[in-house]
Amino acid sequence: VHLSKATKDTVVLPNVADSRPVAWILHEAIRRCSQDHRAPALSGLYNMQSGAVLDLSAELHEVLPLHSRSKCVRLGAVSLSAKELPSNNDDSPFESFVKSIFSQDTTKEHVAPQPLEPVAPSLLECIAQLRAATVDELRAECGVTAGAAAVFSRQIDAFTASSTAFTPHEAVPDEASSSSTEENNVDDDADLPEAPILLAYTDDSPMFRRKLAEIDAAWPPLEDSFKRVLLAAKSVAAAGHCYLLTLTDLQTTLLQPLGSGDSCLEYLVSTAAAAWAPFGESCGGLADQHRSLLSALDTRFIEPLDSFLQTTLGTDRARHRRELNAAFFKLRGLALQAAHDGVGEGLVEAAAPTFERARLAMVQHVNVTFATALSRVLAMGQELSATCDALLVEDSGAGPQARWTALQTHCNALGQLQPRDPWAVDTGTIRGYLFLVARATGAKSRRWFYVEDDALWSLLEDRATPECIQSVLAACNVQASTEVPAFAHIRNGIVVTHRGEPVVLQADTAIYAARWREALGRRCGPPDVAPNQEPLAASRMANDAHPPLPSIELHKAPSRSFQPMASGPLEMSVAEFHARFVTCTRFTQDFLKRRRAREIVLSDWRAVGGGIFTRTRAMVLPVETALSKGVTRVQAIEMYQQRSEDEIEMHATDESLDVPYGSYFRVESKTRVVGTCARRCRVEMSMAVYFSKSTMFKGLIETACSDETKQSCAAMLHLMQAYASAKEDA
Repeated sequence: VHLSKATKDTVVLPNVADSRPVAWILHEAIRRCSQDHRAPALSGLYNMQSGAVLDLSAELHEVLPLHSRSKCVRLGAVSLSAKELPSNNDDSPFESFVKSIFSQDTTKEHVAPQPLEPVAPSLLECIAQLRAATVDELRAECGVTAGAAAVFSRQIDAFTASSTAFTPHEAVPDEASSSSTEENNVDDDADLPEAPILLAYTDDSPMFRRKLAEIDAAWPPLEDSFKRVLLAAKSVAAAGHCYLLTLTDLQTTLLQPLGSGDSCLEYLVSTAAAAWAPFGESCGGLADQHRSLLSALDTRFIEPLDSFLQTTLGTDRARHRRELNAAFFKLRGLALQAAHDGVGEGLVEAAAPTFERARLAMVQHVNVTFATALSRVLAMGQELSATCDALLVEDSGAGPQARWTALQTHCNALGQLQPRDPWAVDTGTIRGYLFLVARATGAKSRRWFYVEDDALWSLLEDRATPECIQSVLAACNVQASTEVPAFAHIRNGIVVTHRGEPVVLQADTAIYAARWREALGRRCGPPDVAPNQEPLAASRMANDAHPPLPSIELHKAPSRSFQPMASGPLEMSVAEFHARFVTCTRFTQDFLKRRRAREIVLSDWRAVGGGIFTRTRAMVLPVETALSKGVTRVQAIEMYQQRSEDEIEMHATDESLDVPYGSYFRVESKTRVVGTCARRCRVEMSMAVYFSKSTMFKGLIETACSDETKQSCAAMLHLMQAYASAKEDA
């Protein structure tokens, strides 16, 4: 029973009869948890495998499946809502997500949209279960004597007493997920501890999340230690001021004249004054040194350390963590929504850069916090030592100053990192989160996927060991889910098949799915048709012996909404058009540069089946919109198909990511090339605007897109005619 996300709130109840009521399970778990610490506020239990909230009055055999009654069943606790517990405002994104799915009504069963896949408990969970078990339970379950069970229980308690006992094992990050500055001379310093070291991950991998969780857990004990040092320093300062006052009073008293009327006593008084004068004068020097020490202690130790604890480790760290949690929760929720409804794809694309900026800000804050803490500690120690006239340790190149210089260099390099565009990934080293779809049940689990050593690997967020999904990509076949009838209902699906065994993946957006298919297609076996071969020599598509070709399924706008943009003749055949304007990228690059585009990235054409080829196009274009930044990123997918010897059909979808309401619509274009004679063809271009969400500015957006596309199509047709007249080699 997991009462919260903390390991200490996990309670193991062995050998529970299926006739027990669910309420007894909840009561017994709270009772055992309360023996060590205060249990969290709860309102019910739910099955972590099916996601169903359990009826507290029902017995176990009534709410659990038959196949799970004799096995380990993992139950999660539903926390009280914010209305019932106003002070509970520290929920993690996962707890908030659970609360949004499961209501507090226990008389009705609520099933999560995506049931969780059953997974074997990790080593840390097994240790937590052993730690929570009593001596009697260990004796009964393991069949040993009470003395042996007691010895084993003490050994488990001693093992988990260390603060790092439950720290997840950090997997070695690959070169793609680590910063290029990891090979600095920081690791050469034998005196530098290995953890916590600066965050150096350039993507939101599970390794990065575990490392960030470790650092979050390591800061509070260090903060408590710093607070104790600060309190001791303030106590010394307060006592020092009292000592300074008493020392000044002693000096004044010693230096005051001592008078007496008797000659003998006068001699004694003068002798005492002469004897005490050196000591009284030295009190002045002691007072000056002590005053300098107290001033240095206040200005160079207490004030900087207090500011560091209050601001850097206090308000700033809380603000960065709050922004990161909010961005993470929004992106994860939109990704789950987009897995079922395509309306949310634009929102996911807009939320991903926001999350990346928040994540990078958190990385830089951790780096700067660690570097600032080290620099202040070294500076305060050196300044106080100099003030107290202490011997300074010479810097031999491996001391504190050399260590700080190396870390400062590392931190400066990490500070140059820029937010990575999640949608502008390099298909050669693509990695990211996808849904793994179970073929039998359709259940989906979100995992981190990456390609390494010609194999496809995945990693769950709570696991340290990756899982190999496909071991030999060169022997696999990659298809879109729409090409496989059994998986045609999965949106943005990717099917990787090896020897008839398919693995089904689902991406958040259509653009992301196309890039994953392209990246995997480069490593898989050669396509049935080479993308750059002569189209007319590849196959005679007009031959009656061939079955009808499938249509290109890229556009979502209805056919009647497409409006003509430009049309005209070209003095070349359809085959020559294909060779010069489709397979060759020279014309596309030239045209886009004439439109003042920059950062142009064109992928290679890749066959996707049915005589259809696809590629992606990314660039930055200037825009003349008052509410924009003057430029916008454009992400596009292009497809073409040789319908016959004398006909080519080309489809494209363009999405502008940085214009107002850019996530609400996309521009869909269609180009049809038809041969009119042996050395002449005709080009027809049309366009439609597809809205994924409604907006009151729909008419204005359609008008602006139509005008801009009409100018662009006219310019493209004019450039094609100029190329045809010049007879240039593509």
